[in-house]
Amino acid sequence: VNLLAHIVPRFGSDDPDQEEAMQAFVAGLEPTFAVVRSKCPSMEEPDVQLVGTELLASEILQPGRSTKKEFATWVASLTEEELKEVLTKRKAY
Repeated sequence: VNLLAHIVPRFGSDDPDQEEAMQAFVAGLEPTFAVVRSKCPSMEEPDVQLVGTELLASEILQPGRSTKKEFATWVASLTEEELKEVLTKRKAY
């Protein structure tokens, strides 16, 4: 539901920045999941995907918040503990 709250308002906005953000979100899914998997090898796949989509939604779907390069650098800098903290907070909603 949280992911939908980020995505749905961006459809049909006729805003080129929103369209670019949606494309960056989709393009960033697999690379983000790969980073999370590499940093959290014991994390189950549904949790990898939850963490990855949460990170992308919070940074990439907000035009002007982070570039793809800034996002990639930030995600690469996160520790296993920080990623698990994101998961814990997200599951607490």
